[in-house]
Amino acid sequence: MRNSTASLTQSNLNSRCTYAGDVNDSKVNDYGGTLTWSSETQDWLFTATFWGSLLSTLPGGYLVVLTSSPILILGLSTFIIIISTVLFPLLVFQTSYYYVFASRFLLGIGVGPILPAMDSLIVKWVPNMEKGLAVSIYTTGVQLSGALGIPFTAILCATVWKWPAVYYITAAAAIFWLILFCTFVQNSPSETRLITKRELIYLEETVGQATIKEGKVKIPWKSILTSIPLFACYACQFTNSMSLTLLQAYQPTFFKEILFLPVFENGLYCAVTNIVLCLFKILWGILMHKVALRFSTTIPCKLSQGFACIASGLALIALGYTSSCDNAWLSLFMFCLFAAGIGAASNGFYTSMVSIAPPFVGILSSISKMFALLGMLSTPYIVTAFRKEGTINEWRIIFFIMAGISLFTGVIFLFFGKCKVAEWAKVGKKEHKEVSRQFSDVSVVS
Repeated sequence: MRNSTASLTQSNLNSRCTYAGDVNDSKVNDYGGTLTWSSETQDWLFTATFWGSLLSTLPGGYLVVLTSSPILILGLSTFIIIISTVLFPLLVFQTSYYYVFASRFLLGIGVGPILPAMDSLIVKWVPNMEKGLAVSIYTTGVQLSGALGIPFTAILCATVWKWPAVYYITAAAAIFWLILFCTFVQNSPSETRLITKRELIYLEETVGQATIKEGKVKIPWKSILTSIPLFACYACQFTNSMSLTLLQAYQPTFFKEILFLPVFENGLYCAVTNIVLCLFKILWGILMHKVALRFSTTIPCKLSQGFACIASGLALIALGYTSSCDNAWLSLFMFCLFAAGIGAASNGFYTSMVSIAPPFVGILSSISKMFALLGMLSTPYIVTAFRKEGTINEWRIIFFIMAGISLFTGVIFLFFGKCKVAEWAKVGKKEHKEVSRQFSDVSVVS
């Protein structure tokens, strides 16, 4: 890994921050890396994946709608990700960082279509009233990878195999997952044999028409591009992605520079915030599912997004004033609150986005993903613009900027957000009156 060091002046030193050596010396928190890449080069390489995703997201979403086969798109995307992951360590040691950038760009090409394809599966398999809970569950993969992957990565980096082992093990796991996924998962309930006729009819009744029939329905581009509720979702997607990038990519740097944590303790702290995000997302999803059954689907969406933006914004503001290496637990608590806000958003703007136009969710998800990528790209540039020496004053400015954006987009969603199928997106659904009567008195349990 890149040998990144954080200077700590004598005025910053205290009982927790002091490491071996003369206190009059400039202190560094050295993680023992060997790649001498500047912070600008690191940020440049970090954005490569996002640029690749930005290029492939919209075409990928369109292909999902055109082919009605999210399984095919997911398979091809995962294959590209596996290839780029395997090649990465070789390119790092044998070539220049320009080729490394190309490999990360290729990774982004594979990542781009994944979310639109997954969303297309959700709208075909999950009843409308359960979409929020489903989104909470299936998006926890990112948090599980952080909660389990960061400590696991720290352990591997301390072994004789070093950091390249992380990439090879990840590629092997992806191959195993791809085989299982393509073997057992189908594009829609009507294509699987692992379902009863009664379950099939129930899903057709509660999900509605989630697939465009070729030659019968045109994509309503004008309605998609002028929908105010959708743009409220996109604004929140931008903010949420900025926040998630800050949490996933820069939280370890903050812990290293401000809290002066050793590498393994840093990994544990990062794992805690990801676990909190994962658990809170699911528990909040269960709670909002019950609210949706009692009221309308729009109410839990607005409650979730309101909590997400307020909690994230306040946590970032507090981090700017309370963080120091003498009370690392308080910084951890604030990051956990920040993570909880990010988790709640899956039942906010994201559930709204997949509910407004189910037949066209592949395209909507692609547009949303593009806003997400812009948010992900914005975070490195904001951090690079203000973080020069890694001081708390520099981080405070970064936190304040992101808190302001979070609160602003939250207000937009509270005014304009909706969580119901738009009139222009209703293309009909199958009617099964007999089964409707059978399920009319049955409440869906979480």
